[in-house]
Amino acid sequence: MALTIRPMVPADVAEAERITRIAFGTFFGVPDPTKFRGDGEAVSGRHHANPHGAFVGELDGRPVASGMVMDWGSVAVLGPLAVDPGHWGKGIAHRMMTPMVDYLDQRDFDFTGLFTHPQSSSHIRLYEQFGFWMRRITGVMMKPVQASTASPGYTLFSDLDDAGYENALAECGTLAGGLHPGLDLSREIRTVTELGLGDTLMLRRDGAPAGFAICHHGAGSEASSARLLVKFGMVKNDEGGNALFKSLLASCEALAARRGAPEIAAGANSERTAAYRLMQEAGFRTTMNGVIMMRADQPGYNRANSLVIDDWR
Repeated sequence: MALTIRPMVPADVAEAERITRIAFGTFFGVPDPTKFRGDGEAVSGRHHANPHGAFVGELDGRPVASGMVMDWGSVAVLGPLAVDPGHWGKGIAHRMMTPMVDYLDQRDFDFTGLFTHPQSSSHIRLYEQFGFWMRRITGVMMKPVQASTASPGYTLFSDLDDAGYENALAECGTLAGGLHPGLDLSREIRTVTELGLGDTLMLRRDGAPAGFAICHHGAGSEASSARLLVKFGMVKNDEGGNALFKSLLASCEALAARRGAPEIAAGANSERTAAYRLMQEAGFRTTMNGVIMMRADQPGYNRANSLVIDDWR
């Protein structure tokens, strides 16, 4: 049987979602792998945000694998890469990596990485063959949501008119570029809005933009209905940055309570020691560890003082 790898099209998304669900459900030992992620989805939003970085592998015309690349401007995140468990051990994941890495090279991102599972030597070996090398652990952290009576200190993108939305989007671009040159989360923000996957919130200090968070929640989102997930969040790292970061965490929790989510999930790379410790102080606890692998030996925005939350899964 010959494997054919081609760009993913909208008609492939449902099957790619099924493959991703059962592949990871099987890997994690879920009794019914089709229930992995609940009503959450990993493929549809990423394909919408960056269809040029999405691929399908077919055997005899039937999809058996899918792979995604998130395009964050000068930053790229590879994954998820999934193969139908009935076809594990046939070298399909290795074959899928070739067009994905070709895409990375064509776009010439300057900060490229992925999230994988440190307990799986086969995953580590696969990615090392394509120039990715292990760095620090990322903790996937959770916290039960507490109801709050405090007035919200944030602005939601869903409350903005068209002009306000575009202005806020540009402000997020300026904030992200200050964290890492060329970092651009606009695709993620627009996808959340256009597909109804949650909301984006912004913090201001003295009237100026100071931080933002892209939050998933609900069926079809990367979070599911069971929780609110902070896909990406950051605040300016200057005087008062720690207090701002605490405010960002509290704002995300307030949004979770407003949407009826029982828990909040957020990722913190252990190389970002300030953010990691502040999240612990706020009551977040690690429920799963992953390892970040990078194509170059450079930290990108994973620096000790970077006040950033992200989820690369």
